[in-house]
Amino acid sequence: MTESDKTSTLTPKEASAGPWLLVVDARGTAQAHALEPGTSRLTLGRSRTCDVMIDDASVSRQHAMIHLGAVPRIENLGGSNGVLVRGKSLDVGAIADLAVGEIAQLGAVLVAIQAGSAYLPQGRDDRTRRLPALERTANAWDDGTIVAIDPATRTVLRLVERVANSTISVLLTGETGVGKEIFAHAIHRCSPRAGERFVRINCAALPASLAESELFGHARGAFTDASRDKEGLVESASGGTVFLDEVGDLPLDLQPKLLRVLEERMLQRIGETAPRPIDVRFIAATNRNLRSAIAEGRFRDDLYYRLNGVSIHVPPLRERRDDIARLALRFVARARGIDEPEAATLWTRDALKALYDHSWPGNVRELRNAVEHAALIAGSGAIEIEHLPADVREHAQSSERTDPAALREDVKAYERARVLEALARFGGNQTRAARALGISRRTLVTRLDEYGVARPRKPGGG
Repeated sequence: MTESDKTSTLTPKEASAGPWLLVVDARGTAQAHALEPGTSRLTLGRSRTCDVMIDDASVSRQHAMIHLGAVPRIENLGGSNGVLVRGKSLDVGAIADLAVGEIAQLGAVLVAIQAGSAYLPQGRDDRTRRLPALERTANAWDDGTIVAIDPATRTVLRLVERVANSTISVLLTGETGVGKEIFAHAIHRCSPRAGERFVRINCAALPASLAESELFGHARGAFTDASRDKEGLVESASGGTVFLDEVGDLPLDLQPKLLRVLEERMLQRIGETAPRPIDVRFIAATNRNLRSAIAEGRFRDDLYYRLNGVSIHVPPLRERRDDIARLALRFVARARGIDEPEAATLWTRDALKALYDHSWPGNVRELRNAVEHAALIAGSGAIEIEHLPADVREHAQSSERTDPAALREDVKAYERARVLEALARFGGNQTRAARALGISRRTLVTRLDEYGVARPRKPGGG
């Protein structure tokens, strides 16, 4: 059997009924590999002898093996850059479950097992071109919405970076309030569709009697009160992205109609006889266990597999605690109309420690409400622990009050880290870094001198 017999890059017309393997490299280029019927396992690596050859320097010659069955599993064959599943590294020889749609990371490459046919347009207009890496795209995600200090959050952003350039559907999972919509926006902003519309559809709020019309539109006279043609929400996102929020609450009678749109890339308005083509990218989000909903007959399994082209789990705030302080500074800065370094001087250590110690069952949404509450109660003064909501104070342990000099040092350290982060993001370009920080280049240079940081040299300088 030749290598081309074992795997092939699929176009929409050539896509098989699956299963298939999605491979996304460090440049954001996606490929789909068909799996032969009866295949029980396949090797992944840089060697041409592997069932799936991955031409990437971060991948070892024999990196991993996927065992196919009722529940796929992945084994680390000794890849020098490791195999990560659900954020945890597998020891050499270790095996872990890899559910359909779930991502495994081999070095800098992402892989996922898929069910159903692939939809990866290739060579069709400029939507197949590669985009710059997320961290190197000016303000692509650090635009005042996503804080990514914690390694867990940065891992999610790396996944966002990889999947953004393809048209494959993405399913975002996570608890209520973790910010799934913000990450959906990040995928859209980092994709070739960024200049087109991002349309959010709250599946839980669709009125039962008008749900189909709201989603897909209707023709004039299709029903009582249909006095004119109406474009549906899905069609209104032509060229852009549709975000299906709380997709687990989508009415059961609408699910086969949405499935048809996903499979055929065509929709039919109510009252019309002919379908019309659409060009949209679908991102869905849920806080529900869709597998349980499938078992209970409340969600179609074929729709699940279509939406779950790639699954990205957004961890709860208690699992990314390094983001808490930065988020708190951002929320209080917005509440008072000041910048973040100034906001840092408003917090006592006791108050910040109370935020860090809280479990945040309501996640980022709860944190924002708590900070806005504290800012309101504190008035124009510093935020003390007693200004926080009672449930946040409940388990807080008092610490020694910080003196002003120590607090100023904390602020200075925070500012220094922020400046260095901006310089690293823009390759040492002081003008661009200053613009991203919201300060002048002269101010940036002054602060570098204050921090004792050598100014970056221009390329080719002596």
